[in-house]
Amino acid sequence: MSTDLPIVVSWFGDSDCVALNKFRLFKKLPLTSQGSLLNQNRPLSACDEKHGHNGPLRTFTDEIKAATVYILVSLKYKDDLFYIKKWVERGSRANVITVPTNVKDPSSYDEVKEALFAFHDKYWKEEDADRYIFNVTPGSSAMEAVTLYLAHTFFIGARTYQTISPDHVKKDEKPYREVNLPFRLPSVFFSKKKVDHNSSTADSKVLEKARYYARFNGINILISGRTGVGKSELAKQLHYECGGLDDNFVTVNCAEISCGDLNTLRAELFGVKSRFDDNSKPDSNDTVLKDDDFKRFQYTSNIPYNDIGYFEKALNGTLFLDEIADIPLSYQGVLLRALQERSITKLGDNKTIDIKSVRIIAATNKDLVKEVEEGRFREDLFYRLAMCQIRLPQLSEIILNEPERFKEIINSILIKIKQNGDNELNSLEIDADAMRFIKNYEWPGNVRQLHHVLMLSALNANFEKRNTITVDDITTQLLDAGVPKVFDDAIGNKEIPSNIEDWLNERKHYFMKRLYDEYHGNISEIAKRSGMSYQKVQYFYKTGGH
Repeated sequence: MSTDLPIVVSWFGDSDCVALNKFRLFKKLPLTSQGSLLNQNRPLSACDEKHGHNGPLRTFTDEIKAATVYILVSLKYKDDLFYIKKWVERGSRANVITVPTNVKDPSSYDEVKEALFAFHDKYWKEEDADRYIFNVTPGSSAMEAVTLYLAHTFFIGARTYQTISPDHVKKDEKPYREVNLPFRLPSVFFSKKKVDHNSSTADSKVLEKARYYARFNGINILISGRTGVGKSELAKQLHYECGGLDDNFVTVNCAEISCGDLNTLRAELFGVKSRFDDNSKPDSNDTVLKDDDFKRFQYTSNIPYNDIGYFEKALNGTLFLDEIADIPLSYQGVLLRALQERSITKLGDNKTIDIKSVRIIAATNKDLVKEVEEGRFREDLFYRLAMCQIRLPQLSEIILNEPERFKEIINSILIKIKQNGDNELNSLEIDADAMRFIKNYEWPGNVRQLHHVLMLSALNANFEKRNTITVDDITTQLLDAGVPKVFDDAIGNKEIPSNIEDWLNERKHYFMKRLYDEYHGNISEIAKRSGMSYQKVQYFYKTGGH
């Protein structure tokens, strides 16, 4: 059986049951269990199956050349699986597989949804996504509606067809047609993955824009924002809301894959191809090993033969390119070519792999426009990545400009803490002084830092048998994390420090540590950002700031 043939998925409905049992009457065979019940309520009359009234299931499977036909069957037909399978096989050369489900009430949208989720987990193969065809006509209205919806939002890459009643098929027209929806509803309502909408600093307008563009895999998304604002969390949210799974959300640390030479980068992104397994010796004349450079790479690298690259792992899902600005200028052309052509070629191979089903989301904590202006980032790559630009604000901006949004973030964090803690955390609150401190502190680590500090503060309060988080809890966690004690003015204490020089030195150490982390120790960048000379910055870190 050709692996290029479609894979058909369809429910078995009451109209199919009628057609099946009319055929059995025509062949003078006993009726099925449900056919017998049907005959008691509404007597059946034998008919020749050649007349075309085969029901929506066989009308489709008789016409479509398929590799496999999956037939989803509700509980009431559980005793008729054998007869259903044999009946469909009469008109199809495909491998017919009956799939019993737990659908007791065919009119229940929830039961149908869970049955399709179970089918996905057991039978869906992402690498064959474009081969799946769902026949949405058979079954109840709930089966038709949920199957149509999930086929376009959860079974990403699949197509949907409907069969046409024989009475309405025009001359020279096939008894089925493809269903092309002019819209794509957000699949968050049926998503099996629970998504926390407050895990990033994105507001409702930003989310609405991002969700819209994320539905189209051909539109690349660029998320910018400081460390801790939730860039990766937003990327995951978009992935899951578009029907993505855990195993096809692929994160690439662009700094890590750029540490080696260009071949290493290509191997990480695109994979390595060889016809030889680990036990065979390669022939020096083989066409796959085209040049000496590739041979040397194969023998000296730790990447195994037939290694799958990040792009291939993300098929029908999302490739998240984290800190995209860390890819060196000389390497960026490799990525640009893949995004332009929407295809990749494994290292050492000449066969292209289509990546149109991969959603590309890139993220950076740098100003890419400035990087382009200063010649560190390709302009053409920037425009290719930034088809949809999303900027996530710092937490301090939200505190100042969006107090209601900030309350949502705080509540979301507290809910998470309570869910992951014990029963004593259920009554946990933040007292007024602590909340005042939180609102006045600048939170350089943004939502990530706030969540970390509140979680540890909650545990400390719980340990001390308190149900409120205090200022002392928060400042203790910040001090334990290495943040200097410079917060007196944050809670409204405006007295002049007793030792201004020490106070200023503490502030300087604090900000220089932030800059070191933000720019990964790049002295030149820190000097530009701080307004200090290169020599002063270098001396500061060498002497520990003394």
